[in-house]
Amino acid sequence: MGNCCSDKGLKWPKEAPQMPEHKWSWGRKKYPPVHQTKDPEVYRAENKENEKITRKPRSLNGGQMQLESCKNCDIYICDYLDSAILDTCLDCRIYIGPCQSSCYIRNSKRCKIVAACGQFRMRDCKDMQMLVYCASKPVIESSKHIEFGCFDLFYFNLQEQFDRAELSVFNNKWSDVYDYTGSGVANYSYLEPCIKAKDLIPALSEVMPDDFTEHEEGNPGKDIVVPLTWGERPLPCAGEACCAVFHPSSVEACNSFLQHLAKEESNLVVTHMRETRMDVGQAKELFSHCDLEESMLRCIEGPIIGVGIFGVNACHVVTQALANATNVFVSPSGETGKFMCDTLFHQFKGSLDG
Repeated sequence: MGNCCSDKGLKWPKEAPQMPEHKWSWGRKKYPPVHQTKDPEVYRAENKENEKITRKPRSLNGGQMQLESCKNCDIYICDYLDSAILDTCLDCRIYIGPCQSSCYIRNSKRCKIVAACGQFRMRDCKDMQMLVYCASKPVIESSKHIEFGCFDLFYFNLQEQFDRAELSVFNNKWSDVYDYTGSGVANYSYLEPCIKAKDLIPALSEVMPDDFTEHEEGNPGKDIVVPLTWGERPLPCAGEACCAVFHPSSVEACNSFLQHLAKEESNLVVTHMRETRMDVGQAKELFSHCDLEESMLRCIEGPIIGVGIFGVNACHVVTQALANATNVFVSPSGETGKFMCDTLFHQFKGSLDG
C-alpha cells in the first residue's frame, strides 16, 4: 500500500502516458456479439393496466424501450438498452436495466422505479420513489416530491449488462441531483439508506419466476455489482473522512475491499466512488497535502478508482484493512482524507472522465 513519502528526485511527465492495457472496468471483459430482434412490439408497451410487462435478459440487446400510458403495472426490463422513455405511467412498479444513453420519464405519478442509465431526465412528474444508478447528474424539471436512493439490485448477468452498456459501476452520481426549475423549494429528497429495491418493487423471482430464482436474487454478498454509496445525504455520525485511491487495473482489489467493508466494518460508510483518468496537474493537486512516492505516478497511467469513506477512525481502519495491498494509496489522516475527497468527488466533478 502506498504510504506518504518524499517525491524528491522524481520527474513528472508533461503528459499522461498512453497505456492501452489499462482499461475501464466495463471494458475488461469481452462478450460474444448479440443481435437485436426485428419485432417492433418487443420495444414498446402502451395502454396497459393491471398487467405484468417483462423483458428477459438478452431479449432487447441494446435497443430503445418505450413505455406509455401504463397504470398499476409491474414492468421489468431486465436487459441492457440504448435508452428508455416512460410517458404517462401511474402507480407502476418499474425496473429498467442499464441504459447506455438516457432514461427519460415524463408526466408520471406515484411510480416506484429502480433504474440504471448514463443520463437520467425527469419532467412533469410527482410523488415518485426511485433507486438510481446514473453516470451523470440526475436532472428533474417541473417535478415535485421526488425521492432518490442508491441503485440496489442483483441478478445473474447484471454485470455483463453494465459492461455492454459501457457504464462503470463505480461512477454512480445518484445523489448529485440538479433541479432545473428549483426556486428555493425542495422538490426532491433522499430515501432513507435502509430502503432497498425489495421495498419499492416486487422481487424478480416473484414477477419472473421462470427466469430468476429467489436464492440468486438474495445475493449473499459475494457478487455486489453496483456499490452502495451514502451520497450527498447528511453524514450519519461523528467521524473522519478517508480516501482510498486504487491504481489502474485494480478493479478486483477494489471490489474485495468493498465487500470487506460491507461485511466487517458496519460503522463505516462509503460516501462516494469514482473511476476516472487524471492528468499530471490533477494528480499533483489530489496528492498535494502529502509527499508523493514513486507509485503515485501510476495514477496517471490509466483509470483509477477513488473511494470515499467516513466514520470513526476511518483512516486507521482502512489502512489496516489494506495493509497487504500494494496497489492502493490511503490518506494518512482525516484532514488529508477530507481534502482528497473534496477534491476528487466535488472539485474535479466536472473536469474528469466518468
